[in-house]
Amino acid sequence: MENPTWKLCQNNSANEKENIHLIVHFTPSNVLNSPKYVAWMERFNLSTKHMILNDMCGGIASEAVIRVQHKLNMLDKDLFPLIMPSTQKKEPEKTDVVAQVPTIFGETMMRYSLRPDCEVDM
Repeated sequence: MENPTWKLCQNNSANEKENIHLIVHFTPSNVLNSPKYVAWMERFNLSTKHMILNDMCGGIASEAVIRVQHKLNMLDKDLFPLIMPSTQKKEPEKTDVVAQVPTIFGETMMRYSLRPDCEVDM
């Protein structure tokens, strides 16, 4: 998280072209909510959106994906946690990350358009 390249992206420039529009986090909840990770995310400009793709998201799996994940879970429960069907998922928890940075939780078939306008299309 102390990479010099990232520090260039965390400049909070007033020039919109120099700011990052979207960061996708494939990060487990326990890492995402750690104080060090939250502090790293807060260094980005407030216009930067953070898309979360982890166990906090609802409706991110089809039946086929759930079946495959179940088989992988039998190999290693920590590396491949079970995916709950979207009907059993609850709303993402309002964590420190959600309260402090602009957050988008991933969903099945979600698209993020960078051009012509930066926006989520569901």
